[in-house]
Amino acid sequence: MYAIIIILLILCSGCLATVKTPFIEPDTPWNKSENIMVGGCDNGPLTYGVGYDDNGSGAMTIYLTFYSHAVLDASHPACQITFDGNYLVPKPGKYDMSLLPNCFVMDSREGENMTYFWFKIYDWRFGE
Repeated sequence: MYAIIIILLILCSGCLATVKTPFIEPDTPWNKSENIMVGGCDNGPLTYGVGYDDNGSGAMTIYLTFYSHAVLDASHPACQITFDGNYLVPKPGKYDMSLLPNCFVMDSREGENMTYFWFKIYDWRFGE
């Protein structure tokens, strides 16, 4: 059994908000998932599935989808995080915006405002 905590950051039309989710179980249908409130910017269920790398590296891919309440007739924001269960370690002279495993997606709500979504794995449980 897997469960992860996601940090979700949204920037849209001057609204900037971050939320840390509770532990979320994989493959929970969106209509049975907890509604995640992201400040006053957005809300909706956040779901994910896990795929495994076939090359023996132990890496997995987390497939995330945020079912934004503001998306009416388009695909919901979704992205993938390749992850091996380890945190990254900073290296001298090589700075990344985040050492947490993450992905980023942009979405234009109904052709109007551009919305930016950052998903970061904050914590996880494996095999419980």
